[in-house]
Amino acid sequence: EPRTASFYNNRACIRTKLIGYFPSCLVVKDCKIAINLASNDFEYVAAMRNLANEYKKLGNHWAAQRLFDKCYTVSKDKIYLFFRSMTELQLSNLDAGWDAYEYRLSSLTTSVFAQCESKLWSNSNFDTKYNVVCIWEQGLGDTLFSLRLLYLLTLYGINFSIYVQPPLLNLVKELLVEHDVKAVDLADVPNLINQLQDNQKILPLMSLSYFAKCKGLINLSSCSEFHGLSSDIRVQKWANWLTSLPEFSETSLKIG
Repeated sequence: EPRTASFYNNRACIRTKLIGYFPSCLVVKDCKIAINLASNDFEYVAAMRNLANEYKKLGNHWAAQRLFDKCYTVSKDKIYLFFRSMTELQLSNLDAGWDAYEYRLSSLTTSVFAQCESKLWSNSNFDTKYNVVCIWEQGLGDTLFSLRLLYLLTLYGINFSIYVQPPLLNLVKELLVEHDVKAVDLADVPNLINQLQDNQKILPLMSLSYFAKCKGLINLSSCSEFHGLSSDIRVQKWANWLTSLPEFSETSLKIG
């Protein structure tokens, strides 16, 4: 029985998940064969996406960008613009990266906020008449990273409240004593969104950089160190400090 594009693409996926058992060159080879054998757009895009992800893992972000561009050209699915944004950020192209990062909000695959566009603060051009509800959406590290930009909301004259992951609640309350800080599980975020009042809008925490850029509150291209592109020494210093806190030392949470 002749092997198809789906066969090689599925084998590439399996080899990718079995980390340490198969070298990347075999994954790349399978993806390229799948691209050549693709008999429809679905198979073609799937193989290019897997090859792009493998290149990104290998640090070849330029090659990954070209493949994500092709995926978008064929499929018109904005999720590939979001995937491309990740490569822009890795390459320190922060302006372009954070702009395109907003495309994550177009798909439930990448954001819990994808089905509530009318309630996103960005869709009102960041109108100051609204009370802003900042809600976490990704990992603990992403939340801690984004908290550093909350002061910009104060500079912009915005009343805001914050919802973080339960393990971070006590820590964030101590850091932001003047603000309303609560905890919410990801599964409960849709219910939280449905309970918002007419004068409230949502700002996903990972959209703070986009907000700051749109309003000219920060020059992303000149603050790469502030924006998380730091040294291994600094990362380890923060990891050691956070691990020493009761919120983390008494749990199995990973800091790094």
